[in-house]
Amino acid sequence: GIGHTKFKKVPWLFGKEIEIPEEWKVKCGNDVCTEIVVGIVIKPASLYADKGVSCLRSFNIHEDKINEKDIVLISEKANKNNFKSKLRHDDVLVVRTGYPGTACVVPKKFVGGNCVDLVIVRPDSFLDSFFLSKFINSPLAKIQIKRMQGGLAQQHFNVGEMKKIKILLPSLPEQQKIATILSNVDSKITSQIQYKEKLERLKKSLMQKLLTGQIRVKV
Repeated sequence: GIGHTKFKKVPWLFGKEIEIPEEWKVKCGNDVCTEIVVGIVIKPASLYADKGVSCLRSFNIHEDKINEKDIVLISEKANKNNFKSKLRHDDVLVVRTGYPGTACVVPKKFVGGNCVDLVIVRPDSFLDSFFLSKFINSPLAKIQIKRMQGGLAQQHFNVGEMKKIKILLPSLPEQQKIATILSNVDSKITSQIQYKEKLERLKKSLMQKLLTGQIRVKV
């Protein structure tokens, strides 16, 4: 939390307790969301079209961001017929199969589109979407999701499990501050990774030129 001086212990997983700020609450997913539904699951490939609206799949969902490679389209008619999974502003998408629990907020450019086989979480007015996405991607949620899999080879995350997840709930302003801080840290990490990759490419290129004699070093 941010700036707290008083804390309390609350029941958590495996019969253990955790310490959280006194003002925070512990809620289940079903208590903090207006709706939790699933995307298109019945023959989604039959709806793909050359023109239409975007339709996100598990492949496109990374932690707190969208991979825009190979996004499929469905027709306007198919999108209208599958109105329950039509993406809205502030929706949080969660992967069901493969890497269950990977979450991100729907970017503005994909609002009005649709999705295939993803859990769509619609937070209540007192829950910030970006905070929720950060929480679902955190170890606090990942441990819960892993436990729900029960050691199954085919990992799968469904609507019922999302409804049961325990979520730590600060006030809305504090949620927004936490989400902003974490996003800024993520941006710095991404920037440093890109810079490191640039240096590695430069080193590889320089070594190749040295080894092939394109560049000669005076001894």
